[in-house]
Amino acid sequence: MTKLNLEEFEDDSMAPGEGLDESSAVNRNSDVAMRDLAHKEEIAVWRLKKILVALLLCVALAICLLVFFLIQNNETASFEQDFEVMADKMVDRIGRNFLQRIGIMEDFCLQYTHQGQTQVYPSWPFVMLPGRSFHYLAEKAAVLADTMSMSIAHIVTTDQKEEWKMYVEENRDWLPEAQAAMNGISLEQARNESFNIPAEIINMDKKPPYMVTNETGPYAVFLQGYPASNQKLYSYNILSHPHYRDNIKLVMAEGRPALLGSYDFMDPEAAAKDPRKKMHDASLKVYEKHGGLPYQNDPIGPSLLPVFKDFDKKEVVGLMVFGVYWRVLLNRLLPTGTDGVVVILENTAGQQYTYRIDGTDATFEGHGDFHDTLYDHLEAVGYIMSKSDSSGDNNTTGTAAAAFRARMEDSDNSHLDTNYRVRVYPSQLFESAYRTDRAWLFAVSLAMVFVFTSSVFLLYDYCVERRQKIVVQSAEKSGAIVHSLFPEQVRDRLYEDNKAKKKQIGGGFEVIASDPVTPAANAHLYPECTVFFCDIAVVFLPNSSRSLLLLEALYAAFDANAKRRKVFKIETIGDCYVATTGLPKAQPGHALIMARFANDCMKSALELVHEDGELCQKLGKDTSELAVRVGMHSGPVTAGVLRGDKQRFQIFGDTVNTASRMESSGVPNGIHVSESTAQFLKQAGKEHWLTPREDKITAKGKGEMQTYWVVVSSGGSTAPASLYCGVHGHECGSEY
Repeated sequence: MTKLNLEEFEDDSMAPGEGLDESSAVNRNSDVAMRDLAHKEEIAVWRLKKILVALLLCVALAICLLVFFLIQNNETASFEQDFEVMADKMVDRIGRNFLQRIGIMEDFCLQYTHQGQTQVYPSWPFVMLPGRSFHYLAEKAAVLADTMSMSIAHIVTTDQKEEWKMYVEENRDWLPEAQAAMNGISLEQARNESFNIPAEIINMDKKPPYMVTNETGPYAVFLQGYPASNQKLYSYNILSHPHYRDNIKLVMAEGRPALLGSYDFMDPEAAAKDPRKKMHDASLKVYEKHGGLPYQNDPIGPSLLPVFKDFDKKEVVGLMVFGVYWRVLLNRLLPTGTDGVVVILENTAGQQYTYRIDGTDATFEGHGDFHDTLYDHLEAVGYIMSKSDSSGDNNTTGTAAAAFRARMEDSDNSHLDTNYRVRVYPSQLFESAYRTDRAWLFAVSLAMVFVFTSSVFLLYDYCVERRQKIVVQSAEKSGAIVHSLFPEQVRDRLYEDNKAKKKQIGGGFEVIASDPVTPAANAHLYPECTVFFCDIAVVFLPNSSRSLLLLEALYAAFDANAKRRKVFKIETIGDCYVATTGLPKAQPGHALIMARFANDCMKSALELVHEDGELCQKLGKDTSELAVRVGMHSGPVTAGVLRGDKQRFQIFGDTVNTASRMESSGVPNGIHVSESTAQFLKQAGKEHWLTPREDKITAKGKGEMQTYWVVVSSGGSTAPASLYCGVHGHECGSEY
């Protein structure tokens, strides 16, 4: 049987007047219904809270991700835009650097053209520069072009072969002349050290020892080279070398420069078999002597330039061979601090080289393509080739960029000429300069803000719910008591009074909430005050616990004096005691009061540290050496409460600073006062307490000041002489 049925049974079985009151039963049913409704509302509120928290979580997560990807995308866009601009400038600069070197070498070739047109001797191939002139001109060109070596080859026909031998024998002296100029030695010494250039033309298509040519011409014969070396590479027919043969024919046929496949000496076995290695080693010494980049056995690209018979550039009569040091070409392309740019140099001969550029330095990474394929979409491409485009715009506009970026042409001789392509990519190191922690920082910060606000919300909700439970429990208890103790009429009146009180309290809150809080004036100006600074001047105990006991005893005595003299204590800062008179209530004799207070404090200090006293017995005999130094100044002071976590009453102004100066410039066991305080003491009839200080002091921000020593006396008797021993230059026991 349920509770409800039981109640109905009891009502039916009881006599009239003995059963439950009808209104009580209604109230109980109403309470049960209210509790059920409250429980349902509580479940609904919790469900709403869960939905709200989940919604906030989704919104916060979406915002964090949005901010994260926005910042990352912005950094990526900045990185890609900056690299594209920089890469375009790089490929343009590489082309300009290359064409600049070609131009320097072409200018040098013109020296031979000029020599051939001005000399008396029959013309080409019997043309050469004097040894010293050749060295100086070649050295200048090599330094400007930043190349290691350069050699001149003359085109000699079969009919000119015998005459050429005689010409070489007659002009071998150019080598010692060039060596004398290069090494700074005499010509005779150079002649003794130089070897004789062979008159015979030597082929290069055999293994050493190379064979004297017995083939028909034409021949491309080395005669002069920089640096002037004793390596036996002169009189070589480079047309017999398979690496040069086809390209030389191309230069002779078309009268234009030609680029060859690069070479390096990274493989020791291959380098030992290469005839260029000897000349390279000799050239390297001179190159590094002139401040050239240290060689790392990395690739060098040989180039061929035509030497013309006349300035009309119609007939090729000679060749210049020089090497383009690719790493030098890539050096000094970027500003310092810009690191991690990858340059791929490749040519139509199938060679690939990878360089990494860090600031002004280029580093050879090795043979092959080692760039990160992740950055293929940021590739910047340029071309190095010996021919301009078919339209000839290069020659008319004179822009290096046009020649550098011209597309490779399809021609009958394109397979002979080696064209180079330059590809520029960023690396992860380069990109890392644009990647910051801002994306993560902002995302995590937003997440922390969400966590914080959610925590505050949940904490607040918990507090409100707990308060509501307490209020409900209290109301239930109160209601139960009221229900059990008071009749219905009284109970209703109590409810009405309670409602009226709640309305009054609520109205009061509303009034308070609507009334703006206007802070009272916090700072006040006190026109006449005397500020007191006292500091321990002679000794301070090294032990922290002993120091604390000493200060505690000393400040307790000072506080007692301040209370007795009606002096307002401001604060203590370490071993410094600060007080004032004249505030918070005006005191006409503020200077007089403070002087007496200072005298009391000195007496108290001496009594405390007397060698026979209790404190000295506890803390040690060295406590008796303690002395205090007092400084006072009178003037206006601004005072008020500093609001904050630890509010306190403070004083401000120039008077405070000057009082501090009086203390710091005083002497142990002396009361040092300013002119202002002295005037107040004179007005109070205490001029006999004052003794002018013999020397003026220099106070920071004040300049020179006349100050006074104060010795307080009463009824013609002075304070103990030992108190002021040595203050004014008087001996102990002297009278003031």
